[in-house]
Amino acid sequence: MSQEEKTVEAGADKAVQLPMVLNHSHIPSDFANVFQTRIVDGLVAISYGVSYPDTATDANGQKQPVYAVELERRLVMKPDSAKRLYNVLAQTLKQFEEAEK
Repeated sequence: MSQEEKTVEAGADKAVQLPMVLNHSHIPSDFANVFQTRIVDGLVAISYGVSYPDTATDANGQKQPVYAVELERRLVMKPDSAKRLYNVLAQTLKQFEEAEK
């Protein structure tokens, strides 16, 4: 579990900092190496899954190398949540890159 601070409204013009405990021990993990983003009914949809080398038969009956793509899950959110996700991902990747140096 990790702990962060969260500002909540306590009254008309008052904001209070409360500790927020995040329990993520029960969340399943997904692996993804392919993504598709779309706007659906004003919401941002991110479909994700895996791609892997495979073969497919073309119109002449010849086997051709392809990448098979299986989109397995979809994350749907409001645009403001997608912006927050974008910012957090950018910050996380920057920290990762700095740690790799």
